[in-house]
Amino acid sequence: MIRWRTGRRRRRASGFAVAVALIGAAAADGSHSTPPPPPPPGHGQILVRVVRSPGDAAPIPEGEVKLDTVELHRAGAGPDEGWVPLPPLRPAFATVELMGGQVWVANAAVAAGQFDRVRMGARGGAPIPLALRLVSGQWTTLTLEVRVQQSPPRGPLHLELRRARILSAQ
Repeated sequence: MIRWRTGRRRRRASGFAVAVALIGAAAADGSHSTPPPPPPPGHGQILVRVVRSPGDAAPIPEGEVKLDTVELHRAGAGPDEGWVPLPPLRPAFATVELMGGQVWVANAAVAAGQFDRVRMGARGGAPIPLALRLVSGQWTTLTLEVRVQQSPPRGPLHLELRRARILSAQ
């Protein structure tokens, strides 16, 4: 029950009543309180974000970067085998988004295991070394440091993968 206190010219609710009303409203809106579903049994969830490579002083060309896929390579598989594609969250993004910080590019459930390389881009791109152990039932964030490049003058923009960093979480 909300008790109203009457003032000289206005009514106001007590602080406790306002807090209860706000918590109730937040609980009614499931988008704010629903955790993501756990990955399927035997799988880990991987989130991939792209950031500008630290120390890269070159100006970022303005335009749109297309991203077909990010791929992880299973440790022990042959060089042309064992690539696990992570479907992109969206097929392209504006470089202005990268200037502002980070761009989330993939979110996928992947069979748990060891991965030793990562590559990205429309043509697969050059792979870089990675030491990733994806644990069943665990979330892992993979940060890819990139540099935006433009091949031939005024040609399409593409990302050059420079480094990968891993953050594991429960």
